[in-house]
Amino acid sequence: FDKRMSVRVGAVLLPVMMAVSVLLVRFGPEALKENIALVGTDIEVAQGDFRQILLPDGSLIIAKGGSRITYANDFLQHREVFLKGEAFFKVQKNKEVPFLVKTRYLTVEVTGTEFNVQALSEVDKTFVSLVEGSVNVSVGKNKESLLPPQELELDHGTGKMQLITTEGNH
Repeated sequence: FDKRMSVRVGAVLLPVMMAVSVLLVRFGPEALKENIALVGTDIEVAQGDFRQILLPDGSLIIAKGGSRITYANDFLQHREVFLKGEAFFKVQKNKEVPFLVKTRYLTVEVTGTEFNVQALSEVDKTFVSLVEGSVNVSVGKNKESLLPPQELELDHGTGKMQLITTEGNH
């Protein structure tokens, strides 16, 4: 380790150490813990591909190509997944910790079920298709409950939610 390398390492580490110190002094150890929890797993699926993702709670996601799945390190305490694209979810039951799928426009809440979410950026609608169980879909303060074989269609332009009875189209 020469002197120049030490200066470079110091230049990189100093801002990080200062930020951690400010968080600890200003907000206490809980603030540091919360910010560490925000760092998590970010998975991008290559276009034309599919990817199976097994979450820490045993839930399964099958993400379609071009999709992005993100979740925090504290996933078992806050079962929350962020989705851009399309994915099928088979969620393990846990009534104490609901499972949330968040997209740019809506949130799907479940305790254990199977469903598909299509939230493609190039399409002006988001679809939630229920396979088994039940889900609650929220858009702002509006909430709809789905039972099989229902699908919810959200128009991004109007914010209108429409329930459709399906035969598993999406």
